[in-house]
Amino acid sequence: VRCCVNRVYKLSSCKVAAVVRKWCDKKDLSKSRSQDNQKHQRKIREKKREMEKWRIDCQGSINHLQHVKQRKLHRENAIEAAKLQAVAAEDELTLGVPIIPMIDLGGDLSRLVEDEANAEANITKATTALEQANRKMTVLTKLSNDRKATQHKEDMLTNSFRYWVAMIRCNVLAPDTLEMAEKSRPKPDLNCTKPSQLLSETMTHALDITSELGISSFPDIAVVRDAFQCMGWANLAFEILMKKPAIDELRCLRDLSNFVSLPEVKSVNMIKSMITRTSVWRAKAKKALAPVPNETKPFDMEVLKELGLGVTSIPVATPEEVILGNVLADEGARHCICGGPRDEVCMKCCSSCSKWYHPVCINTAMIPEAAPGETEWKCQSCKDGAIPTSLKSKAAKQAIWPFIGSFRDNISPHAPLPNKMWPPFGLSNSPEAHNNLGIALSFRLEHMVKPTPRSPEDIAESVKKMMSGRAKASSLAAVPSSSIAPSTPKSDELAPDASRLSNEGRSKPEANQSLPTTPSFLASHFPSFCSGGANPIADSNALIMHQTNGTLKNPASLDVIHSKEIRNPPVKTVIDQPDI
Repeated sequence: VRCCVNRVYKLSSCKVAAVVRKWCDKKDLSKSRSQDNQKHQRKIREKKREMEKWRIDCQGSINHLQHVKQRKLHRENAIEAAKLQAVAAEDELTLGVPIIPMIDLGGDLSRLVEDEANAEANITKATTALEQANRKMTVLTKLSNDRKATQHKEDMLTNSFRYWVAMIRCNVLAPDTLEMAEKSRPKPDLNCTKPSQLLSETMTHALDITSELGISSFPDIAVVRDAFQCMGWANLAFEILMKKPAIDELRCLRDLSNFVSLPEVKSVNMIKSMITRTSVWRAKAKKALAPVPNETKPFDMEVLKELGLGVTSIPVATPEEVILGNVLADEGARHCICGGPRDEVCMKCCSSCSKWYHPVCINTAMIPEAAPGETEWKCQSCKDGAIPTSLKSKAAKQAIWPFIGSFRDNISPHAPLPNKMWPPFGLSNSPEAHNNLGIALSFRLEHMVKPTPRSPEDIAESVKKMMSGRAKASSLAAVPSSSIAPSTPKSDELAPDASRLSNEGRSKPEANQSLPTTPSFLASHFPSFCSGGANPIADSNALIMHQTNGTLKNPASLDVIHSKEIRNPPVKTVIDQPDI
């Protein structure tokens, strides 16, 4: 557990050092922003690949649905033609037996219905996923614009950030003297109820001054705040774990971890495991050591020895551990009117019956004082011959579990000491400080002047101009020169007839140039796609009419068109709107 807590402490310290280096060196600032931009662009590329995948799936499902619809229509027309031919043949026969000619019906009807349902389900799935991907892409685009606006604001407040990180470096991370280091070290206690109480006064002042500098709302401030809270939690854990911790102290660490953004949760999981194992052992020990009023039979030594072996795997101090040791030393003997074990508090021994009594179980006001000159003391039972009923009922409700303190004073030689772990990178002249902070050590707070922050109105106006300039530049870059290439239509519908005519001379048109699946095309041909109501497949009949350019007159023409489209599908040039 100590190693995991030490890792939390080191990771949190390195987070603060990274923010300090970022604002003290332009190279580190550029590198940090480049890494953030690469992560964001990676998400955008992944989302684009996902959108392209769903476009291809939707296009294939629509083409398959068209084929199934055409086969069903061919089957229906073929059946009607067969009926007409059978009626005509019946008039010519003398026997009156109808003759139905052999006509290809285009496949089994149940199979066609199943294929149609599968295609409709695939189109619905693809269009839903495409809508979700479009929404996520919109969110990513908005995040990209917000990040650029935030970076522009940070550039306008560079002096404020440098003054702030210089304060953190000089007062917290690598102070010049031991007195400054001890003043900035967090010293939380078990009475902490909120994360802000884990910080020292120096840390709190460094976070409060961000409001005066006008930088309190930026992401780096939140990163440093969370790291400071983790460092305070780690210092409290060092204080507790350098000795054998009590169960209540571990519970305090566990509860505080719920309000702190720890860089890893392995240490908390191990603490929770210790609490669980200790609670199970304590329940067994309490049951075995439970007092029984007026009981003279000793405790079960076999059960107690088994508990003694189990306590070695519990690295937590518990009151039951001390009481178990006392009972084992007394060979299971019971004491007092409560019939409980011996504890570490002061007990009185009767000179007549040699029994020991807990002052809590017997009313001390009713215990007779020894006469002057007498050193012996007799219990009320030996003196009066009977135990009062009130004492019996009172003793039946008492259970003695004393507080442990004396045996927890030994500090483990392997435990990291909090005062030796602070400051995080040593003093300013230490090699560790030079390795982790670098050029930031040259920033001296006493040589800097506290900057005056710019007004929020000026910053907002500057950001507005910057964003409008970027929008104008992107729009100019999107318009190609007329001498190089013709202008690309803004709509992602089908291309005009002129572009189709250019493909008529091809002997073998490309098979993948079929029906587009862009949102605007689906919206124009499937009204339910825009309304978000029924399935867009409800308008697939209109789509078939769009492919066949009208209705079919007779089965013969249907066979001709159907066979032509299978051998040589129509070519349609699709120009999609470029992705953002």
